[in-house]
Amino acid sequence: FSSRRRHTRYWRDWSSDVCSSDLYGGQSATGTVVITVAVAYDITINLTSSSINVIVPATTTVLAGNTSATFGVTTTQPTGSVSATITADGLITPRTCNVTLNKMTASSVSVSPSSVSGGSGSTGTVTLVSTAGPSNVTVSLSSSDVHAVVPATVTVYSGN
Repeated sequence: FSSRRRHTRYWRDWSSDVCSSDLYGGQSATGTVVITVAVAYDITINLTSSSINVIVPATTTVLAGNTSATFGVTTTQPTGSVSATITADGLITPRTCNVTLNKMTASSVSVSPSSVSGGSGSTGTVTLVSTAGPSNVTVSLSSSDVHAVVPATVTVYSGN
């Protein structure tokens, strides 16, 4: 028995907020690999992602005496919706998790007050489809009315 084969019977699967929901560009998430029985030695799990927009560390380690290990997942802004497969391999049968990464976009734009006299101002609000991740999100703006002047972009700061 190689050490790789010794612990294959303990491999259960993995649970992850990565697998259970869609992500948006710039967000981060946590993945977890789980084994069924704690063993007396560390088990290194190799991690890969099929997309350059979904970034995982090269490895995570289930430490001796434990049954799980977590790893961080970061994302970058894709040009459109991206499907990615995260693979955990440290045993005979690799496990996979499919992730959908969506482009972070504005879900709504509003101004208040919505009607003003010439020369008066209004405050605009941009709402994203989800909370901005660890990176700020830049949203492009434009107006169909030459009298309503808006900045070319607005930044939604991390966590908003």
